Amino acid sequence: MLYFKNDKLIFDKGRCCQCGTCLASCPDGALKTILQADGLSLIEWDANLCIRCEICFTVCPARKLPDNPLTDQNWANLKGAFLVFPRDNEQRFRGSSGGVARTLLASLVNRGLVDCAYGLRKSSRYPWAEGRFWNPPVQSSQIPGSMYLPIMANKNLKLRTATRTLLVIGLPCQLLGAEELLKNQVQCIYKVAILCKQQKTLGFLYFIAKRLGISFNPESDMEISFRGAGWPGNFTIGSKTMPYDQAASLPFGKRLWRVPGCLFCPNPSGGNADLTLADPWGIEKPGTLGKTLTLAWTKEGQDLLEQNKELIEIEPIDVIYAKKSLDWSGMQRKQRLMDYYLGREVSFRVMLGGIGERIQTKLYETFLNRFRLPELGYKILTHLPDLGGIAK
Repeated sequence: MLYFKNDKLIFDKGRCCQCGTCLASCPDGALKTILQADGLSLIEWDANLCIRCEICFTVCPARKLPDNPLTDQNWANLKGAFLVFPRDNEQRFRGSSGGVARTLLASLVNRGLVDCAYGLRKSSRYPWAEGRFWNPPVQSSQIPGSMYLPIMANKNLKLRTATRTLLVIGLPCQLLGAEELLKNQVQCIYKVAILCKQQKTLGFLYFIAKRLGISFNPESDMEISFRGAGWPGNFTIGSKTMPYDQAASLPFGKRLWRVPGCLFCPNPSGGNADLTLADPWGIEKPGTLGKTLTLAWTKEGQDLLEQNKELIEIEPIDVIYAKKSLDWSGMQRKQRLMDYYLGREVSFRVMLGGIGERIQTKLYETFLNRFRLPELGYKILTHLPDLGGIAK
């Protein structure tokens, strides 16, 4: 998070969600990044280049995230919940949870339903993806699946030509930053959020490599694949593979190696999104081609689905199943814990939950960074009580 104090720009790493919007907003290149060993980027300020326009901290979503919680009223206003998947089985097989995001991006751009789109494109260097504008023809093979890395996706979000309609696909924090940055430049922005409960630092990747029994270096040309090959897919580093649900259960369940700014996001579905795309946990059985749990929050979101009905199947579901799949009760617990991390007044129970979560996270990460366990050991750790759960 950025803010000015005594005519100096201050960067708070603990609140930064690593979206990169500030980099795209700076008109004079006064902001630079310094990549750290954990994969997180520090923002460095050049006072001599800065013109004090203050745009960078105006567009910073970290300032707004805590004040945009998902509420019962949001659920009441939901236009519809669906299971969506491409009619093209190859797309379903390659996608992280059905391939709906890449299908929508390619279809809307190639058919001219939007002037262009902005989202991740595959890269040959760490972090193996970067934010780019997409113009026709879009090759869907260049659109990455899920990427569990701190990617500053918005750093290239600078419009070079007049744009009337733009599709933006990204994480909730990235969408907030993009909308603020472009609100006076684009007439219509369609926003598709990828459900995100927590971004991961490089510690997560090192943890998986250790479990696979291999040495990993981000600078190497070793093939990395986080998802794909059916649902929920596999986690692959080089020639070693592990089922995704097995690889992710402990780090995600215990909220390990989180990007610090994720502590302050109370709405993983995107508070300003037209559509939210998510894995159908608890709805679909693993080992399938995959379907995407899709939430339409606006009429525009419904229209995006309708415009592509010849390419995708749309199955309505009861919102109750959607809320269970996304762990709505867990989201509410996180919102309470966010108040604790912000230093706000909370109940004694929430305070205990916050303290317990901090201690547990530190102990788990320290222990797992030092030792490689048999698979049974990881399963046992996964099922130990979650101290953050005290904050009910």
